[in-house]
Amino acid sequence: MPPAQSREKTGVTSVVDPLRAAEVILGHVESWPTHIIYNVFVVKFNTIGVKNVAAFMYGSGVPAACAIDCFNACMILDSYYVACTMNDWYCIWDNNPCKAHKAEYYYMSLKRWLWINGEALD
Repeated sequence: MPPAQSREKTGVTSVVDPLRAAEVILGHVESWPTHIIYNVFVVKFNTIGVKNVAAFMYGSGVPAACAIDCFNACMILDSYYVACTMNDWYCIWDNNPCKAHKAEYYYMSLKRWLWINGEALD
């Protein structure tokens, strides 16, 4: 189902907005780190940008499907590459919780940089 397609919920049709779904977890997009906003809205997607966005969303607890839908909707594309790459990163991080410092991300709740394994970056 496309990300913004209508869905039936208790007899009422509602539109699912992938950006708003991510904002429920992360806070308003205006409060996100500049490099994430840049990778999500400005530049053409690339491997490093997808990994940075995936780390930010994964570390902040955004489910993979929501992260993929948000990224694709904001980039105005439906990229199989983005879906596969983000899914791959989520699987790597889910299956290797004790590996050292696999990726860094800005944790919105603490307002500081952390490693995916939960250790402080500084």
